[in-house]
Amino acid sequence: MNHRTASLIAPFAALALTFSIAACGSDDDTTDATAATNEMAGDEMAMDGGEATVGDLTASGVWVREPAEGQTRSAAYGTIVNDGDSDVTLVAAAVPFDATVEIHETLMDDDGTMQMQEVPDGFVVPAGGSFTLEPGGPHIMLIDIDPADIAGTIEVTMSFDDGTDVVVEAPIRSLDMDMDSDMDMDSDMESDMESDSDG
Repeated sequence: MNHRTASLIAPFAALALTFSIAACGSDDDTTDATAATNEMAGDEMAMDGGEATVGDLTASGVWVREPAEGQTRSAAYGTIVNDGDSDVTLVAAAVPFDATVEIHETLMDDDGTMQMQEVPDGFVVPAGGSFTLEPGGPHIMLIDIDPADIAGTIEVTMSFDDGTDVVVEAPIRSLDMDMDSDMDMDSDMESDMESDSDG
């Protein structure tokens, strides 16, 4: 190969190398963008909560509270919509790991102290209406948990008196995602632990 041929090939080789590097960069950028999108989707799910519909019942915005360090209790929240013609009652709930799961309400004592207690009869979801489980109010209580089980998403099964079970993939909401909810839940937890120690 003479000098003239080599001088003609060199620019094309450099150009090919440039395209090759650009292509590699493009793959990395795509991977990074996909990872970022997936992370954002996970964060959005954690904020919005899980959703599932069985028959006339829809559970939406369902999420599980990340326990504070040292706590063996958590709670699940969300909204239940009943599109049927008859009232139904949320009577029980379950999770796929060892835990005592109870339906709780939060009450305010005369002295302004919040106390939680089990509601054995459950909560009525009116026909054509909805019922909300929320921090500082009605909720599904998870007791005697292993904090390591509260990770990723959790299957929360809501059972109703008409035999319907609604299973929702509920994301974990971290302690720093919702400061108002955290404050409400911390009050709930402290009140519940106080009532346990009093009993």
